[in-house]
Amino acid sequence: MMVDFVQAASRAANGQFIDGVEQVSPYHGMVPNLAFNIAMLVIWSLLLALQTSMLWWKQYWISTAFICAGIMEVIGYIGRVMSHYNVYKMDPFLMQMVCLTIAPVFTMGGIYYQLAKLIEIFGHRFSLLSSPIAYSYIFLGCDIVSLVIQAVGGGASASADGESASTVGANIFIAGLATQVASMAVFMA
Repeated sequence: MMVDFVQAASRAANGQFIDGVEQVSPYHGMVPNLAFNIAMLVIWSLLLALQTSMLWWKQYWISTAFICAGIMEVIGYIGRVMSHYNVYKMDPFLMQMVCLTIAPVFTMGGIYYQLAKLIEIFGHRFSLLSSPIAYSYIFLGCDIVSLVIQAVGGGASASADGESASTVGANIFIAGLATQVASMAVFMA
């Protein structure tokens, strides 16, 4: 009995109980590394500043895509730094989860558009499709589909009331990430 009281007092001191309700960390016992996440926050802030300079050279599409990705990365790493101090808060966890998952879609969108420009510059003999911009539309569509699959998986996992339903949501989310990686692999090939 005494051990249970000591453990409960220790958990309450660590912030695991709020208003008498036990809190569960979405990090499952892990704590985000403060030094790494501050370093990434600084790096992405510098990259974001550099990306805004691309507007000077009138590269509007790729700079807009990269600026959006940079903003998402900065917000995501702010969420991770905040989570280092309290792993039980859901808002910083959601900030980092959503932003760091969505940011690569913007980066790849800018790169997909650049392929069309490169085909125009170096000639259509390097293109399998008659319209170079069709590559951008196809791969952007693949990214949007993968993002929707990830959102469905994340929503299913967050609204799950049981362990098996949560696992199904996580598997759907992983399928969305796999779809995104597969489309990037096809693009690189």
